[in-house]
Amino acid sequence: MYLDESHLYFLLWIPVAYGIYRAFKKHGEEQYSEGIADAICMHHAGTLKYDIIVNEDGEEDIEIKINGGK
Repeated sequence: MYLDESHLYFLLWIPVAYGIYRAFKKHGEEQYSEGIADAICMHHAGTLKYDIIVNEDGEEDIEIKINGGK
């Protein structure tokens, strides 16, 4: 089987694309964890307040206020 230059580039891009996918996935997981940790700290410090309200469809929503904002 003969491999020309275009096949070689394709074979090299497969691990590169997989690496990019894994990096973005890992970054998203870390951002979620940091956001949860920040919310817990803000709630403990009293800067984050929330209320559970019922919308017109009867579903519960969360209204979040940070630093007493609206």
